[in-house]
Amino acid sequence: MDDGVESYEDLNKMREQQIKNVATDHFALNHFHDQLMSQIVHLAVEKVKKRVGATSLSFFIFF
Repeated sequence: MDDGVESYEDLNKMREQQIKNVATDHFALNHFHDQLMSQIVHLAVEKVKKRVGATSLSFFIFF
């Protein structure tokens, strides 16, 4: 994954490091949140692909 992020722990560390830079600007905070959520979903999809293989479904419910 981009930015050296390969785990949820990496994402949490990145969030903790960068949240102070965006906390006072709601536009920057919203953008940061969107990027973080996108990376979380990407990691989740990759984890599922490793576990069950690629799927032809257009959606997936994570449990």
